[in-house]
Amino acid sequence: MKRILFVCAGNTCRSPMAEAIARRILGESVSVESAGVSAANGAPAAPNAIAVMAEKGLDIKGHSARRIDGVDLSAFDAIVAMNRAVAGSLRARGANRAAIVELNVPDPYGDNIERYRVAAGSIEREIRKLFLEEKGARIEG
Repeated sequence: MKRILFVCAGNTCRSPMAEAIARRILGESVSVESAGVSAANGAPAAPNAIAVMAEKGLDIKGHSARRIDGVDLSAFDAIVAMNRAVAGSLRARGANRAAIVELNVPDPYGDNIERYRVAAGSIEREIRKLFLEEKGARIEG
């Protein structure tokens, strides 16, 4: 089974949204997880991230942030960094450079819900580009 790790800074906005979206798009044939390079272990998902995922019929209310330090990076086939800084941090931690995929999804943390919607849309498009050979139906919402 292919294993994918989505990584952002705090593991409360982009990476939990990516984890939920990827699970919906890719199904059970892929193992999907998330973490943050500077996460506070146990922190909940941001309220706007929860709201935007709920609009798409996805529930991340039970999300609990985890720091990348406790994750075995060698266990993943793909490590998706939400931006250049996160990718650099992963490289500095010794992650397999060939496994790192660098996106450019601005962090919506602390911003309005529309910024979260934009981030979620960008994440969805990138997941489809990266992991699907044939484009399927769009997540409704």
